[in-house]
Amino acid sequence: MLGSTTEVRRPALIALAATACGRLHFGTPSPDARLTDARPPDTLGDDAPAGPGLVQQTTTSAEAGTSLTATLPAPPHAGDLLVMVGAIQSEGLDTVTGAGVTWQLAHAETTRANVEIWYGITDGSDSTVQIAATLTGELWISFEEWRGVTAVLDAQNGMSGVMNPASAGAITCGATGDLVILGVADNLPNTFGTPGAATWTALAPPATSSHIEQPWYTFSAPAQMLAPTVTETGGSWGAAIAAFRVAP
Repeated sequence: MLGSTTEVRRPALIALAATACGRLHFGTPSPDARLTDARPPDTLGDDAPAGPGLVQQTTTSAEAGTSLTATLPAPPHAGDLLVMVGAIQSEGLDTVTGAGVTWQLAHAETTRANVEIWYGITDGSDSTVQIAATLTGELWISFEEWRGVTAVLDAQNGMSGVMNPASAGAITCGATGDLVILGVADNLPNTFGTPGAATWTALAPPATSSHIEQPWYTFSAPAQMLAPTVTETGGSWGAAIAAFRVAP
């Protein structure tokens, strides 16, 4: 298994900033943030306002196979949203299972470099997700836990292409604002730019010897229209975007 990385992100401070519509948001943790709270992982944040924010993430990949698993560093909190951004290069995924989630597909882009976004609310009973397909191929997973975000899918889109820049197309977010996940997969060697149309934060990228997937996220303004593009040099990309409603 190649390109496997694991990173835990929890807000180091409970410093909250109010958005224009009055919603409270956790401050975005720095890329170097690590879990320092001595309480059990599944109770972290129980006495704090409910997000929205990134709790933890992990990535993994494999050069060949029909299935792949990824395990979060700590047990997820019941009621949190889990998101899997990943694919098998040979075809579309047949199933996504595990992690105490009834998984739903937000969008699958499988024409060129494949990328799919799956999601669901965890019951907290398991921390391992598995993707599976029929044909053998390269596999990759980016797997995140989100606090204060619902499983209401307000918008989704996707595109594939060979012309620079990459784009997942346009979406219009929900009336109260959304967590927006953008994933782009591409051939290697490749250099990604930074998505436009919002302030995006990069998540950890899984990679095989010939493909890389880069996910980003942002929190939208209410009813915001987003059509991000990102420069790439790999030359054969697939892109997917999904917007999940934040909790009231």
